Amino acid sequence: MNLETDSPLASSLVTVVMMTSKAVGYTRLSQSSDTSIADQKEAIEEYCEHRGLELLRIYDDGEGSSGFDTERPEYAKVRELMRDGKVGAVVVRDRSRLGRDFDERMQFVLDLRRTNVSLHASREGEVNLEDPYAVVMESMRAATDDSGKREEIEKAREKVTERVKNGYYQGRPPLGTKFSEDKTRLVPGEKFEVVAAVLNLLNEGVSYRDIHEDTGVSLGSISRINGRREMYEEMMEEADAQ
Repeated sequence: MNLETDSPLASSLVTVVMMTSKAVGYTRLSQSSDTSIADQKEAIEEYCEHRGLELLRIYDDGEGSSGFDTERPEYAKVRELMRDGKVGAVVVRDRSRLGRDFDERMQFVLDLRRTNVSLHASREGEVNLEDPYAVVMESMRAATDDSGKREEIEKAREKVTERVKNGYYQGRPPLGTKFSEDKTRLVPGEKFEVVAAVLNLLNEGVSYRDIHEDTGVSLGSISRINGRREMYEEMMEEADAQ
């Protein structure tokens, strides 16, 4: 069948082809062990170039973005584009970037099917969501990602609890301190002299504002130093005794 290029049917087909080739990427990073944002973006860009997809934009929820957070702002924008029929494909480096929560992940897949938006993972290619069997496989993958990540989080919590129980300091060293060589306690570190100066001014009854103007230490840091006064004073006494 020959179609005139200016016929309604031909115009409709051209519109469909153009829309299905329009893609958006999505990235997020929950922790340093995940693939970096830069690597994710590069993989998405290369995939779209090789597959002939017009990459409109990469939506990035950035670092520290949990896959269990269903209210991620950039993720929500991708869903809005799908709902409004403004995009034909969503591209990620791997499906776990979409999220870890099973219910949300499966709802996303079902919304892709409903809006006729294709899903692409740069490492595996397009996911055939028209095939019910492929959707079942996606549900299994989503369940594995969900349970696996929750197990990983629980193990991390147990490890932290065990470290605290054994006397190891947990978290970032406060201002002016560093970890001891055996990593079990805090000792004076860089800027400890600044902390000591703040404590001396606090002991003299100087206001937070005046201390800030005199030392350059932020009001929030001054408040935290005051809250850790006992710890800092013990460290000062130990330093004087050596």
